[in-house]
Amino acid sequence: MTNLVAARRSYYRWFPSGNLVMNATLLARFATAKTLTGADISVIAPDGSLSISGDNRTFSSGNPD
Repeated sequence: MTNLVAARRSYYRWFPSGNLVMNATLLARFATAKTLTGADISVIAPDGSLSISGDNRTFSSGNPD
């Protein structure tokens, strides 16, 4: 049996950045960046588990979240 799951994601996150340099003059910089990172390898790597109890054998795989 296959259960289909629909999910909506939003990847519009802006992160601020700033630095301040003080030498003979004062320089200030501010910026924002829109970033996106990849998933951890543990989330996307195929894996599974095998459970044996008496004559019952169960194999589970996939993303349980």
